[in-house]
Amino acid sequence: LVNNADAGSGSKQDFMEAAAKAYVDLQAGRGVDLAMISFNGSPTIDRFFAPLAAGDATGVKSSIDALAPSGATGIGTALTTSLSEFQRVRATGRNRTAFLLS
Repeated sequence: LVNNADAGSGSKQDFMEAAAKAYVDLQAGRGVDLAMISFNGSPTIDRFFAPLAAGDATGVKSSIDALAPSGATGIGTALTTSLSEFQRVRATGRNRTAFLLS
């Protein structure tokens, strides 16, 4: 979950994006399934849960770079959206963890 609201602009936004991209680099090709939800006044599922192959890292990081802060901070709706995505994949029996960058 990546905060994409105006409140996250500037160096704070840069830090969040750097943290998200570092996570992608650390997990790519290690058997992790990754989803990405950006949020401002409303959440957007930028990537549904899917395996994060080493070759996918560049595309995911490009999506992170493309975030442009706007609107309000809707953390609650973002968390609700993440729950629906977790429920969609829960039958796989995998551990599910959310990282909230705000």
